[in-house]
Amino acid sequence: MELVIGFWDFVSMGVTLLLAFLGAAGGAARYTLTQLNKRQDERFEAQEKARKDELRRIDEQLVQLNEKITGQETARESGKKHWDDRFGEIDKQIASHRDRLGRLEAAAESAPSHEHLGELHARMNDIAEDVSSLSGEFKGAKRTLELIHSFLLTGGKP
Repeated sequence: MELVIGFWDFVSMGVTLLLAFLGAAGGAARYTLTQLNKRQDERFEAQEKARKDELRRIDEQLVQLNEKITGQETARESGKKHWDDRFGEIDKQIASHRDRLGRLEAAAESAPSHEHLGELHARMNDIAEDVSSLSGEFKGAKRTLELIHSFLLTGGKP
């Protein structure tokens, strides 16, 4: 048995096989591209979900940080008020001490100095000497008065 294939039959069969092969390759390429597109869409969706989750997590962290900052700001303001009040009291005490020191300095300026005390001591010594001298004189005068009194009482008789 002999198989006779004509040239044009051979060419038409070759073209048919070539077209079938190109169709199968095109179908495989289309299927592959469809799968790639599907995988890419899934990947983009996963990335979008991850991005949204990360944004949600960052927002939660920002809210927590904001709450902490607000708490710290409140504590700072409270501490500032406390220390402002405390320093205000200290300033009042310093002003009071300043007034007292001023009065003490004025009193110290009007108080006698060492020179004045030396002069006062010398004057007191002079007065003490004068008093001592007068005391002696009065003792003599007393004795004279006693004698006169005795003379008058006895009528001049010893």
